[in-house]
Amino acid sequence: MTAFGERVGRDRGRPLVLIGLAMPDDGPRGLCVATQHSDYIVYEATTTAVHQEHIIVHEISHLLCGHTGAGALGAEQARRLFPHLAPDVVVRALGRDSYSSEQEQEAELLASMILQSAYRQGRTSRTGPRPEPGALRRLEAGL
Repeated sequence: MTAFGERVGRDRGRPLVLIGLAMPDDGPRGLCVATQHSDYIVYEATTTAVHQEHIIVHEISHLLCGHTGAGALGAEQARRLFPHLAPDVVVRALGRDSYSSEQEQEAELLASMILQSAYRQGRTSRTGPRPEPGALRRLEAGL
């Protein structure tokens, strides 16, 4: 994920910073914040490595797709992310409307495609049995 984040940052011409946090149970599992000079991906730090990868790639997919929503950002999350700023200021600045359903679907699809490619190349934390040879190609052809 670090190498992927660095590559995306280079391609976008600005650093991409990954921040693992224990997110509130009633909040999102991930958050993407694009500022003028850097992009930040906040992800749930207390979940499995596979879930963290999916969250990170999903949020990066919002950047790659050019989505402009900042997701739901509450005062507690704002306080954790930017402790030196008043939470209401951060929420006003970053707490724009959530992504549309279409944007969420697009980011989810792109994240799945990226992770499937990484999985085939052995570049993810996924463990367990590999699919039967050719099964993925047959499934993709069917879809």
